[in-house]
Amino acid sequence: MLIPLLAFAITAQAQEGVKASVDTTHLVIGQPTHLTLTFRFPEGARTGWPQWSDTLTSNIEILKRSKVDTLPAVNGLTGLQQTLTISVYDSGVYFVPPIQVGFRRENDTAPTLFVSNPIALKVNTVAVDTTKAFRDIKGLVKAPITFREIVPELSIGLVTVIIIIVAIWLIRLFLRKEPIFAVRPKIVLPPDVEAIKLLETLRLKKLWQNGQVKLYYTELTDIIRHYLERRFDIQAAEKTSSEILAEVSQQKLDRETTSHLEGVLLLADLAKFAKMEPQPLENDTALNSALNFVRETKPEIHSTPEQEEIPLNEQPKS
Repeated sequence: MLIPLLAFAITAQAQEGVKASVDTTHLVIGQPTHLTLTFRFPEGARTGWPQWSDTLTSNIEILKRSKVDTLPAVNGLTGLQQTLTISVYDSGVYFVPPIQVGFRRENDTAPTLFVSNPIALKVNTVAVDTTKAFRDIKGLVKAPITFREIVPELSIGLVTVIIIIVAIWLIRLFLRKEPIFAVRPKIVLPPDVEAIKLLETLRLKKLWQNGQVKLYYTELTDIIRHYLERRFDIQAAEKTSSEILAEVSQQKLDRETTSHLEGVLLLADLAKFAKMEPQPLENDTALNSALNFVRETKPEIHSTPEQEEIPLNEQPKS
């Protein structure tokens, strides 16, 4: 009876997907706990791994990161696992957000994405023993004046001098009746025309051919994000790939069109954050997929390119 139960437990643990777990969900302020992220995926598939900053959220700090361990294969599934030491420095209930990880097989046209389970952390204050006597407050200690203390006064003086200089300059320009800023016309291209022009320029730069793979995918995704902002009013500049795909899904595009964008964003994330080295064919395919997405989602009718006046000292955005 024990052997079948053991086999069932191993099979259950080797299921495809991502899972997050912590040592305990009840903490006191400043107490560290371990967050373990485990991801199971088919052997031979390409995958990336999240790149961590110093925080998970504005309240949950990352104190330490273990190396990413490779798990033994079970039932055709391999795995990755990493442990983060986290802590919270304020009382209340805080949530470890869902963490997205994905993989793609060699013949897949789109990545398979998974999201980990959210975890609630209950953080309590440190208990105070009120039965013990209070100690006297220490007296004031005189300290020498430091440079940091005089910085505000110096800053105010410097700003005052700058304001006086600028005011004198403006008064002289006004008396001579000269324009402060000259203007010149700027042609605003339709979003798809602009995106296709930038993508073809990127192809001619030959970045990945010269070993600049990360820069290549950074510029590629910047062009796509800017196009999404102009074409669908999606504020994509500060969003993750999963957040962008979630908003694009609301545009009611067909699956083939959406798959072009999914493939570009996943491959870019793997190249930029997981330090994966894509194959030359994948690099070309990524740019072609971006072009296909733009052409398949462009407006049916273009309005006449607008002209707007901008200051001469302002550089036009590419």
